[in-house]
Amino acid sequence: NSRLSSLLLQALAWNLTMSQFVIDLPSSTSIEAPISSKLTQPVEQPKSQNVVATMNVGCQLDLKTIVTRSRNSEYNPKRFSAVIMRIRDPKSTALIFKTGKIVVTGAKSEDNAWVAARKYARILQKLDFPAKFMEFKIQNMVGSVSVGFPIRLEGLSRAHSQFTSYEPELFPGLIYRMQQPHRIVLLVFVSGKIVLTGAKSMEQINAAFSKIYPVLVQFRKEQSLSMHAQDVSLAIDDSNHNHHPDGHAIDNIDIDEDHDMDELHRAVQDDQNLSVMTDEPY
Repeated sequence: NSRLSSLLLQALAWNLTMSQFVIDLPSSTSIEAPISSKLTQPVEQPKSQNVVATMNVGCQLDLKTIVTRSRNSEYNPKRFSAVIMRIRDPKSTALIFKTGKIVVTGAKSEDNAWVAARKYARILQKLDFPAKFMEFKIQNMVGSVSVGFPIRLEGLSRAHSQFTSYEPELFPGLIYRMQQPHRIVLLVFVSGKIVLTGAKSMEQINAAFSKIYPVLVQFRKEQSLSMHAQDVSLAIDDSNHNHHPDGHAIDNIDIDEDHDMDELHRAVQDDQNLSVMTDEPY
């Protein structure tokens, strides 16, 4: 009887000890990648970065007279057969040809492009040219947006090969030539940054982005399996006070994501360089 009582007491003590040993693992939903239904709406809408417009003043122009009598203008016929003139408000650049045709670039919106074109025509009138404001037309608009998640460019290129061109050795972005509803060219980067060009208005840019966004959601980069394993390992380590069963403290965990991170940083840098280029004159 005494031996049986001793065994019962040992079993009770063991059960009590094990009942206090709890490993706080994260729930299954905490380590799963976000589902597509949460990304049905984009986090932001495209913003205009550059507008290219043309107009005609309806008269012949003496380019040497313009460059000698106006400010913020330059003319080098050996390099380019037009006067390059700039104004600050709205910030823009004009290419003035002797035929009377003018290209206005650098404005951030359609309204600013129209105001800038009127100002250039007014400057020519003050220089005693019979200039008129005619045939104003938006020729191209450049917009940019970020979808908020990285994109698998290889998968997108394979699935939409008839519309895309992707040569990462030459250019880090994927070129997507959209035919409908408008002929828009998109530059898609792995970071999730998108540049849209070839539109005639912001309505066309917004329509193109609304059509391409569901496609980009399908090819977003999921959380890698290695990151899932690391999350579980970190949870187990925390429950054991960050100590290995041998008694040695766990200092760090190696993350094998160097290739993806290098690719992401390189794409972001090239994307920033591209956004700077779109602000310069054509």
